[in-house]
Amino acid sequence: MNLAIAGAVLALVASACAGSESTSSSASVPSTVTTPSTVTAPTSSVETSPTRWGFVPFPAGPDAQSVGDVFRFVAAEGDLVAFHFDDGIPWQGLLEGSDLPPALVGEMAALRGFTESNPELSVYVATAIINQKRDAIPGSWRAGDPPQDIAGRSFDDPDVREGIRRWVRYLAKELEPDWFNVAVEINMYETAEPSDYPNLASLYRELYQEIKTAYPDTVVFASFQMELADPLAAQDLVESLDMVGISTYPYITGDGFPSEDYLDSVADLGLPLAMAETGYPAATLPTLSGVEMFTPSDQAAYVGWLGRRAESPGLAFVTWFFPTDITGMIDPLPAADQDVARLFEFLGLRSADGTARPALDEWRKLASP
Repeated sequence: MNLAIAGAVLALVASACAGSESTSSSASVPSTVTTPSTVTAPTSSVETSPTRWGFVPFPAGPDAQSVGDVFRFVAAEGDLVAFHFDDGIPWQGLLEGSDLPPALVGEMAALRGFTESNPELSVYVATAIINQKRDAIPGSWRAGDPPQDIAGRSFDDPDVREGIRRWVRYLAKELEPDWFNVAVEINMYETAEPSDYPNLASLYRELYQEIKTAYPDTVVFASFQMELADPLAAQDLVESLDMVGISTYPYITGDGFPSEDYLDSVADLGLPLAMAETGYPAATLPTLSGVEMFTPSDQAAYVGWLGRRAESPGLAFVTWFFPTDITGMIDPLPAADQDVARLFEFLGLRSADGTARPALDEWRKLASP
């Protein structure tokens, strides 16, 4: 099993949105979505924490109604929106200085429109600068492998480094994030390609310095996968991390519910922490150890666990994947693409028909929209 399980699912969902006949690529992130006047913020007698709580706005299905629904949900149920880019970069346009794909330009404009219409939401942007298998340079944006003249190169290649630098600059300029994860699950590459990892690490350090110089108020960091690689790879980058981003899906290995000290080894690095991506199932799912039974109560307990981790060791923000079960996205996919996606099918705080699960009540006790 390769690293970026979550990233692979996100790319499938994004591609489905972009390719759906019922919605244009720009409609996949509609700029007209705002918090409806009839939506009221969830209330709770529980005192809210300084932790920000939010979602990646991936829809339950590839239709325009699902897309609009998920952006309304994100605006109503949290105080952070997370934009996660893990489906390659537009190599040709970046390296040639030519026009970027119109679909990408349109989506960026729509994302900006959403954040401008919902200024109460903090903005978290994350980009992978390795491929979805976490064993090579990024592929082409929504087009699979990188171009032939780039494919097979390593992270010491000047063109590879420059293309990625331009991509990161582009995201920073277009989306102006409060938090910017410029290297999603970077430690997975150390596991896959240890001989080239120092080149990736040096590129990350350069990206950190460049973004901090241009945008000194932006919190810049990388994220580290907990289950499928060594998160303590972060200790070699501490001088270039404003915080440590954690990517964790504790159920995925079949090792059971996480312990209360699950994050302690990372916390011991002495840097602020953020839950860059996480989720927990509410129904039976395949895991890397076979099919496991999960219930809505298990999911609600995990949200409670996140609340306790927000208090100790402390989390700057929590990003949940996904707002609603993604069955409607998975079912239309080719059979060969469904197995990985099924690992994440029932992570929604709402079932596929939009019914809220108990975990959403727990979430509302913690969030402060």
